[in-house]
Amino acid sequence: MLWQDFTKYIVTKKNAYLFITNQSAHLIPLSGLAYEDLVFLLGILKGNVTKQKKGCLFTLAICLLAFLLLVGLVQFFVS
Repeated sequence: MLWQDFTKYIVTKKNAYLFITNQSAHLIPLSGLAYEDLVFLLGILKGNVTKQKKGCLFTLAICLLAFLLLVGLVQFFVS
């Protein structure tokens, strides 16, 4: 498996999750890595794998806006 095969990654305090698909990921426990290995891993991840974007709020806002627009149009045409 190559680094380019991973679609995204998430790094927490305890683990690194390397995603192949949205439902499948490899788990790397960070507690077993030395500091130098951790720095090396993070460098490779930043260079070769896209980090998961935290755009959930933006997506939620767009969906809410579309819903409100749809409800407004329905009320306009019904009344």
